[in-house]
Amino acid sequence: MKERATESEGSGTLRRYFWGSVFLWTLAIAGLLMWGIHQDRGETRMLAFHVADAHFEKERAFRLWAASHGGIYVLADERTPPNPLLEHIPDRDISTPSGRLLTLVPGFHMVRQLREEFPHHYGVKGATISLRPLRAENSPDEWQKRALNAFGGGEREVKEFTDISKEPYLRLIRPHPAEKDCLKCHADSGFKEGEILGGIEVSLPLKPFLLHEHQRITALLMSHGAIFVLGFAGLFIGRRKLERWQVGRNAAEKSLRESEERYRELVEISNDIVYRTDAAGVFTFVNRVASRITGYSEEEFIGLQYKDLIPPEHREKVVEYYREQLIKKIASTYCEFPFTTKSGDTIWVGQNVQLVAKDGEIVGFQAIARDITERKKAEIALQEGEERFRTLVEESFDGIFVQEGTKILFANPRLYEMLGYEKGELEGKEHWLVYDPAYQDLTRKRAQARMRGEDVPPRYEVILQRKDGSSFDGEITARKVTLKGEVGIQVWVRDISERKRAEASLSESEERYRSLYGMMRLMCDNVPDLIWAKDLDEKFVFANRAICERLLGAASSDEPLGRTDIFFAEREREAHSDNPNWHTFGEVCSDSDAVVMGTEKPQRFDEYGNVKGEFLYLDVYKAPLRNEQGQMIGTVGCGRDVTKERRMEASLRDSEARYRELFEHASDLIYTHDLEGNYTSVNDAGRKLLGYSDQECKTLNFRDIVDPDYVFLTEENLRNKVLHGAESTGPYEIAVRSKDGTRLWLEVTSRSIKEEEKPIGVHGIARDITRRKALEVAVHEAQMKYQSVVDSFDGLIYICSPNFEIEFANRRLIDRIGYDPVGKKCFAALHNRKEICPWCVNDQVLLGETVRSEFHSNTDNRVYDVILSPIKHQTGSVSSMALIQDTTEQKRAEEEKENLREQLYQAQKMEAIGTLAGGIAHDFNNLLDGILGYASYIKDSMS
Repeated sequence: MKERATESEGSGTLRRYFWGSVFLWTLAIAGLLMWGIHQDRGETRMLAFHVADAHFEKERAFRLWAASHGGIYVLADERTPPNPLLEHIPDRDISTPSGRLLTLVPGFHMVRQLREEFPHHYGVKGATISLRPLRAENSPDEWQKRALNAFGGGEREVKEFTDISKEPYLRLIRPHPAEKDCLKCHADSGFKEGEILGGIEVSLPLKPFLLHEHQRITALLMSHGAIFVLGFAGLFIGRRKLERWQVGRNAAEKSLRESEERYRELVEISNDIVYRTDAAGVFTFVNRVASRITGYSEEEFIGLQYKDLIPPEHREKVVEYYREQLIKKIASTYCEFPFTTKSGDTIWVGQNVQLVAKDGEIVGFQAIARDITERKKAEIALQEGEERFRTLVEESFDGIFVQEGTKILFANPRLYEMLGYEKGELEGKEHWLVYDPAYQDLTRKRAQARMRGEDVPPRYEVILQRKDGSSFDGEITARKVTLKGEVGIQVWVRDISERKRAEASLSESEERYRSLYGMMRLMCDNVPDLIWAKDLDEKFVFANRAICERLLGAASSDEPLGRTDIFFAEREREAHSDNPNWHTFGEVCSDSDAVVMGTEKPQRFDEYGNVKGEFLYLDVYKAPLRNEQGQMIGTVGCGRDVTKERRMEASLRDSEARYRELFEHASDLIYTHDLEGNYTSVNDAGRKLLGYSDQECKTLNFRDIVDPDYVFLTEENLRNKVLHGAESTGPYEIAVRSKDGTRLWLEVTSRSIKEEEKPIGVHGIARDITRRKALEVAVHEAQMKYQSVVDSFDGLIYICSPNFEIEFANRRLIDRIGYDPVGKKCFAALHNRKEICPWCVNDQVLLGETVRSEFHSNTDNRVYDVILSPIKHQTGSVSSMALIQDTTEQKRAEEEKENLREQLYQAQKMEAIGTLAGGIAHDFNNLLDGILGYASYIKDSMS
């Protein structure tokens, strides 16, 4: 009993020591594991941040390079159409000598197109965002809005590890100040140079980094787990050995049995494979773990050759390894090789193999094999990760060096290239020797402060010195690192010489851009055409002065921004509600903006209506407004006031219609012919007059119908119009022959038809004067007769107008007064009077009467017989014609004749009187006889 109590007491003490050691061992392994995981995650995030920073600076270098050249020119095609936002730049589009069209692409647009067209090669996502974007795609999300607000509070950088589309990303955003290249598109939004335009974001996918981190953590878990198991096994074995030692040699057999039991228990509960084989490699024993890991049962293992479980590519090497152990009798070996499980999967094991001897002869092998598959995978992943990191460092565009203390421990090839040193020359040098002497003290002090843990700027600009003594501008980014327990610094060196030169030229280009933008705005505001641009909501994003003043009634070119044209139309109508015709522009026109956005094609429209009470007609051209990706973001348009032109066109159409009606229905012959004289058109009157059909007329030349005697005259008139520039010729008379040979007379007037100031044909009007010609002959004959009559008249003849001006005088009148009196007043020419003759009867004649009179001329003391007759003209006016004949002699003869007749009459009269007196006396006697008789009777009666 005492022995058992002593054994129980010793066993309890050992158990307490054992589990205390296990607890301390577990805490140590767990602490080391957590510290390793924490360090690994921190390094993963730091590496991701540096990669994102490298991408950010790479994009920035692209943009600065493009901006330093004012942008780049690329072939204008569907991928890179001309940028409507740069339409104001005179050299936005240029042509190569071969005629290919190139268009200007700003730096930001170039970088964005790289990201969008080559996302797999580019490796990261990016975005340029603004609180006042020109493109809807540049609008910020909630996280970006918070970042932009933080920039307003002075933050210079915002980063966050988050998910994008359920994928882990590092989002890094920094403020984007307005630069001169940016103002090409954003100046209209009110931004000025140096103001925060928005932000530039780089989103780095973390999946590769997290995968690598996961693999490393798995490796840490496996390795620490293995160490923990080994430690636990060691403690456990140590405990067992102590227990065996405690029992003592007095209980050897019992201890041996117990040891065998414990050994078997250890074998069965172990997480490792435990097996035995004979000298030929045939399995004689396996524990349950072997069955669990490989899938073979214990029965299937017994009698199976171990080499049958090794893949063929590794089999010969492993067999040779253990053959050598057997031959050389190496007591214990360790080897790692793959096993093929029953299901066909491959696992890696690391096994310790001991020779089993009996009676001095090797009879087999005894092995403990551990599944190291995950560790192998972790080692491979770690190796690949280290290779990628090495590649990143070796191929970096930036120089990188690591200093331990003050000495340079490592430098990448790019740093050697930048500083002009041969490989290996920098290792061991003082780190400040790579800087210009003016910066050596600064960098030395900051490095010392950084290693002490003080707050030192991680990034700042310096001047670096090459091996040959030359220097260049650089920017360094430094952070503290731990190297084998010692504090060191990792430094990234970037050559910013080009950036410095770009910044120097940027101020010059900014001034040029400001001047060009001012010129563009001045040009747009001084052209008479209306120019504007609208977004997809039909709100103005640009308007020149012409559209503000002549259509919208806006106070300035900024007032329309963000408003529709309907806003201004309603404002005008409300201000003049008493006049419904004050503003009607566009009321009966289609919604041309919707048409263009629906078809996404340039189109032309007629838009019209009243503006400020006056009719306005615009010739409008509209086209889709597209961004750099070719997406439609609105419309752009220009309009020209063609009110006068449309009125002229309407008048021209009316004139053409009237001309065509006149051409076809005119009684005169109207024709056109080319410069060779071939007729191109003849109207209906001409065809009927000449007797030809329309088709026949178009086969004729004027020489075919013009009388040969008049061909030269016709050709001379044609030459005057074609060669000498005469606008028109005529009227002139020619004789022509109709189809049936009839001779016709035409009076022709023609003028040249010109195109671009050059004659291309002749347009003429010919009047049929055949009857007039016959009448002219008859008139001529009548005139000859009339002239003969006038000439044979021995009196005076003149014709006088209603205002007493002589229109005609015959030769006898001219000879009598000594000059031609035509145009003179009749009373002045004929009577030397200054006023109308008091005896004038011209008023009666003008009323249509024929008056005959006689007057005595005081001039020659002669008597004239005058007949005044009215002459009615076709115009309705009336002239008087006077026929004056000298009747002085006739009058004298008539007076003498009259005197003789009077004398004869007096004689006859006296004779008649005497006869009458005798009769009267006889009658009186008879009467007196009665009277006397009656008086006597009365007297007698009274008495």
